[in-house]
Amino acid sequence: MALVLNLDEGDSRLLAERARLQSCPPEEVARQAVLAYLADPIQLREDAEDAAALADYERRKAAGPVAHIDQSRAREILGMPSAKRP
Repeated sequence: MALVLNLDEGDSRLLAERARLQSCPPEEVARQAVLAYLADPIQLREDAEDAAALADYERRKAAGPVAHIDQSRAREILGMPSAKRP
């Protein structure tokens, strides 16, 4: 898969410097960084948490707005008898 990096001037300099220090092309340094990112267990957990949060958001959005009502109104809507009070 091809990947295009849009780096600012500072990041480009850092990538070039890292490539020079490692005696390899900048593309190889970037590839190694991507592979390290993908294999990082902390990043994997954070990605799973993000996916769960997005799924929860979509579920709540699909359910619509929530209205809070008191117990007596809920019983009335459900056709239940009023709660007996001591």
